Amino acid sequence: MAGELKKLIEDGLRTPFQSRPFYDPEDDALTFYAKDEDSYARRIDAVLTFFFSMVSHEPIGFEIKGVRDLLDRVGSFGLDLRARRVAVKKIMMGYYLLPERATGDDIQVLETFVTKDIDGDVELSPAP
Repeated sequence: MAGELKKLIEDGLRTPFQSRPFYDPEDDALTFYAKDEDSYARRIDAVLTFFFSMVSHEPIGFEIKGVRDLLDRVGSFGLDLRARRVAVKKIMMGYYLLPERATGDDIQVLETFVTKDIDGDVELSPAP
């Protein structure tokens, strides 16, 4: 009986996986997973981290830190920084403007996520 109750509670607390970007205002980081799989992380640079599947070792997600700084970099391109919703591609534009950023295969992996897997915006909380 107790096992059944525990299972009902756990099942009720779980939400189905959704492949969508998530912005964490405390960490000022954008996280995205394309697949719901166990993963390990590989730091690419001070801003970008990739997540790889424990099974296939293929890239399944990423995290970008310092989102507000990246958005500040693209402000001169007509982006309204007061907007609550921001296109993920505009955050990526800020990353591309960094003097020290990923190149080669790593940037191709990131571009694949942005062009193939992510379509849309992410909700930003107001700046502290």
